[in-house]
Formats: sequence, structure tokens, C-alpha cells
Amino acid sequence: MNMSMGITTLTDAPQLPENWRALKEESPMNRVTCCDFDDFVKAMADGTRQCILSLLQGGAMNESEIVARMDLTQPTISHHLAVLQHANLVSARRDGKHVVYHSSPACIAECCSEILNRFKISPETKREAFGHASAMAKRHG
Repeated sequence: MNMSMGITTLTDAPQLPENWRALKEESPMNRVTCCDFDDFVKAMADGTRQCILSLLQGGAMNESEIVARMDLTQPTISHHLAVLQHANLVSARRDGKHVVYHSSPACIAECCSEILNRFKISPETKREAFGHASAMAKRHG
């Protein structure tokens, strides 16, 4: 229960409209062009995948390089890369003996934009959040 919203019982919680299933199907979030939005959310729900994606934002890497940086086993990294690829957040190309992985920043941005739109985040709140995130990155970067 979220006490900050004044919800103290389940009956206080906002009710879904009768046609919520139809609304979900018509939702703009289901029209993300780069990937399935549910796959995006599932992929980003894991901290390891977030770390891998952050690494790849710095440039392309092969699986061995990711394993060395993450201190995890190769099968674990392979699994996470497969989930990221399935969500189109990462692409891969063969380079000799290695497969090189790249992040897909356009898809990441599109899906993140859908989150902001879905929850009707105001432009002021977006600016504040991005300004705060930028300041935090500079302090810890």
C-alpha cells in the first residue's frame, strides 16, 4: 500500500475501468516500433543486464570482454546478452572468431520515452530528473 498517496485499504485504491483490457491493447506503449515493450521492461528489470547495457554504451565489446569486466561466468553473460538481444536493446555481429555486441541507443530512448509518456511525466519533471541524473553522473563519473 502506498501511504504517500493516501491509500490505506484496497478499496481506497483507484479502480481500473471496465474496459481496461481493451485500453491496454490500444495503448501507445504497445506501438513501440523498435521492440516489444514488455520485453524491454523485462530486460531492464535485471541489474546485471543494466550493467551490461551501460558497458556497451561506452562502445562495442565481445563476450569475453564483458565477462572480464563483470566478474560473472560466460554462460551467465550469454544468457543476459540473449535477453537483451531479444528485446532489441543489443545487436551482435561476427568479427572473425568473436561476436561483437553493440547497444541500440535509439531503441532504448524510444522505450524510455514511452515510459515517460505512459505515466504522463510533465516536461518540468523530465528536466528536473535529467538534470539531477546528470549532476549525479558528474559527481560519480
